[in-house]
Formats: sequence, structure tokens, C-alpha cells
Amino acid sequence: MTLVTTITVITVSFILTALIGTAIIPLLRRLKFGQSIREEGPAAHKKKQACPLWAALFS
Repeated sequence: MTLVTTITVITVSFILTALIGTAIIPLLRRLKFGQSIREEGPAAHKKKQACPLWAALFS
């Protein structure tokens, strides 16, 4: 595989992931896939509550 081919594959993969991700994240929010934040955790982590996790989709 040449350097140009490798860079092209990486670029196309990034673009596809960005496009698919922007479509899937609202779906995951509607399906209630997200992080649970414990009460005793730092206050800064509370903003992460209900953010969809990619790992939740594949587990």
C-alpha cells in the first residue's frame, strides 16, 4: 500500500465516521444510551450525564 493510498483510506474513514456519528448520536439519545454519573463524583462530570457511549452500542 502506498502512502497516498493510506492517507486516502484514513481520510475517507474519518469522514464516514463523522457523518455516521452525527446521525447516530441523536438516535442513541432517544434510546437512552448514556453514562450514569455517580453522585459522589466531581461536579464537572455531571455534564457528561446522558451522553451516548459508542461502547454501549457494541456491548
